[in-house]
Amino acid sequence: MGTMAQAMSLTWDAWKDLTEVVKSGRSAEAVNVAEKAKEFFPKLVASIFPGNFAASKAAVSNLPEKRAPPNP
Repeated sequence: MGTMAQAMSLTWDAWKDLTEVVKSGRSAEAVNVAEKAKEFFPKLVASIFPGNFAASKAAVSNLPEKRAPPNP
C-alpha cells in the first residue's frame, strides 16, 4: 500500500486538475523536460512496479501455455 500512496502523491496534482487539463489540451506537468523526467520517472516506476508486477504475474499464470511451432 505504501508504494500506491507514493504513486498517488507523485501524480495527484495532475489528476486533481484533470477536467481543466482536458478542456485546455495542455499537460498538467511538463515531465517531458529532461531535468524533471530524471527526477519523476524513477520514482514513478519504483512506486508502480510492485503492484503491476504482481498483477501481471497473476494474469500470465492464467494464460494457456503457448508452444512454439515445429521447425520445418
